[in-house]
Amino acid sequence: MKNLKTVKSAIKSICRNPTRTFLTTLGIIIGIGAVIALMEIGNGAQVSLSQNMETMGVNNINIMPGRSTKGGVNSGAGARVNLTYKNVETIRQKAKYVSKVSPNVSVRGQIIYKNKNWNPASAINGVNTDFFEIANWKIDRGVFFTNEMVQRGAKVCLIGQTVVNELFGTEDPIGKDIRVQNVNFKVIGT
Repeated sequence: MKNLKTVKSAIKSICRNPTRTFLTTLGIIIGIGAVIALMEIGNGAQVSLSQNMETMGVNNINIMPGRSTKGGVNSGAGARVNLTYKNVETIRQKAKYVSKVSPNVSVRGQIIYKNKNWNPASAINGVNTDFFEIANWKIDRGVFFTNEMVQRGAKVCLIGQTVVNELFGTEDPIGKDIRVQNVNFKVIGT
């Protein structure tokens, strides 16, 4: 009986003040929607961060060459080429807990295909076949290069989706030649 009186009183108040009822309901809906949106944005950011960490590798060690100073000018880390392929092989053979090793030669430069060119924001990297497993890279189309290609210094490359979009558009890049700092490379994968 008491509950029935409460319900009747609530319905009278709702009917007597429709604007207040509408605004209260709208406030509740917006509040709940905002909380849901923030939770989903937070979850999306967490997933994206986890994927980025997985791609970078949580158990990777990067060894960079030292810096050099000449005539009082410090050229910064990595300017001195004092790491060699022999160092890579020594790490591979003697480091007990190292399973994969990849040298990485980075350059900056313009990538050219026919009459189009693109200057990527990130460096252009030369690596060996271990790199794909270290970085957890997956190939979309084409193939990864092989150890044989690395050993004979084959001029082949894999390109990312941004380079595909900027230089090739809808054209299939596999098998095409691109030029990086006056050196031609055949695209074998994306």
